[in-house]
Amino acid sequence: MIPEVQEWLAQAEYDFSAAEAMFNHLKFLGILDAIGPHARYPKDLQAALKAYLRKVAKDYLARTREVLECLKNDPILKP
Repeated sequence: MIPEVQEWLAQAEYDFSAAEAMFNHLKFLGILDAIGPHARYPKDLQAALKAYLRKVAKDYLARTREVLECLKNDPILKP
């Protein structure tokens, strides 16, 4: 394969992966936005504890860290 074509394909794959990751982050941020205040400041703590199992909470925490790392490393957001 021509080197220029190989380079273009490699960059296209990278861009596609980055776009896919951003889309997944946006979907996750939509979930957090929807549950935001109700999860952080529940009126009924026991009901909230039942609704948000430890597994779900750990997953949200891990995904939030992933989004934060993505934002920290985004060259557009750097000074």
